[in-house]
Amino acid sequence: MKRYSEYKDSGVKWIGEIPGHWKCAQIGRLFSIKAGGDVKPDLFSDKQDHKHPYPVYTNTKSATDVYAYTSNPTCKANTITVTGRGEVGHAIFRETPYDAIIRLLSLESKSELANPKFHTYVIDTIIPFTSDSAAIGQLSAIQIKPKYIPVPTIKEQQAIVTYLDTKVAKIDEYISIAEKKISALEELKQTIIAEAVTRGIHKEVPMKDSGVKWIGMIPEHWKVMRLSQIAYEHFISNKKIHHQNLLSLSYGQIIRKDINGTNGLLPASFDTYQVVEEGNIILRLTDLQNDHKSLRVGLVKETGIITSAYLCLAPKNMVYSKFLYFQLHACDIKKVFYSMGDGLRQSLNYDGMRKLASVIPPLLEQQEIVNYIEAKVANINQLCQAERSQIEKLKEYKQRLISDVVTGKVKVTND
Repeated sequence: MKRYSEYKDSGVKWIGEIPGHWKCAQIGRLFSIKAGGDVKPDLFSDKQDHKHPYPVYTNTKSATDVYAYTSNPTCKANTITVTGRGEVGHAIFRETPYDAIIRLLSLESKSELANPKFHTYVIDTIIPFTSDSAAIGQLSAIQIKPKYIPVPTIKEQQAIVTYLDTKVAKIDEYISIAEKKISALEELKQTIIAEAVTRGIHKEVPMKDSGVKWIGMIPEHWKVMRLSQIAYEHFISNKKIHHQNLLSLSYGQIIRKDINGTNGLLPASFDTYQVVEEGNIILRLTDLQNDHKSLRVGLVKETGIITSAYLCLAPKNMVYSKFLYFQLHACDIKKVFYSMGDGLRQSLNYDGMRKLASVIPPLLEQQEIVNYIEAKVANINQLCQAERSQIEKLKEYKQRLISDVVTGKVKVTND
């Protein structure tokens, strides 16, 4: 790539050197900035129609996420939104009129020297807003106004926008392809698990109807049993034990958490928590009415404490812990829990789960199935990780490319 013939120090740490004829200016001198206000139910609609044609945006990293639709846009087309809460400083170019809410910042150009789309790339890529934001993640108009940004000629800005739009679209296409591969692999993984724990791994054996709607046909020698026959509720209070290894259920995995964390989400005392042990199975059976996305089943791999709002199961002698975990995971993926309690309960406890149907092969076959699943899952996870690594490399390349171009480290022309 070409470079400019002459460079100078911009005087701004995160910009570095810029071409000799470029300038730097504060955002507040190039843009008028306002923060989004409160939700306006009387002006908003969940659906876009002729009365509510304009999108309402809030703090999000996705350019396509829409909070609602409004009849009264307060922000003009061809302006920039910058997230002011949560993950602050993420900029998006908005081509149509819109409304901004919940402190989402809107930047409207007030200078002929500022191409909003060029400066969207600048703001989103090179300015370290997080160092100035509050601990809970807030960014205000006052904080953003004094930040310096590079200002090429308006002709160069347009040439850079044209160049980056093409390059970034291609990179995003590659990322999308990789993400679709991961999605397909994850779907394959869930199919393998569900089939293995309900139909077995030996396809030649005689089959019978399990009588369970979500399971269907099972090997003839398997037994259909209630959950209460193969597992019991395991509860040990932490009140007198004061165990310090704090665990949490996250994305279907039991993970460690910092018991001394300062994020404000931890209780003052953990006396009400329960002690869990290796081989226990954790189920989060709360908020069933509203949350249909979370993975609700996790396998405990070490002794620790976890909130008593979760149900903890311990398998009986006729079932291996990992086999039961995979079968309950399949229940979770098939959304079986949501149909229990006539769909009216927002939570389930052990009594509500006692009659859940399970299909149980002999112990040796359970272990064989677990080994099969773990080998398949490990292989799929390896393929997914390769795709994730590729996505990270593409994102890093995109970030570096944008940064180099908008700061003039690389010269872009109309040629």
